[in-house]
Amino acid sequence: PKLLILTGDQDNLVDPSNSKYLSENMPEAEYIVFEKTGHAIHLQRPKEYSALLERVFEEGRERSKTFQA
Repeated sequence: PKLLILTGDQDNLVDPSNSKYLSENMPEAEYIVFEKTGHAIHLQRPKEYSALLERVFEEGRERSKTFQA
């Protein structure tokens, strides 16, 4: 399964250091920090967020094809 750790560098609800800690302890996960972004990433950066989700979903679809063969 694809693991994605996503945070905003200005998140006041969930400290970004928590996401950094997770990424350091989950090396298989992709770690992304959106700059000048708080907790509402999907509202603050909708285009970038949607593009990221589309990429991750497509990667998942491609990976699932290898398991179906």
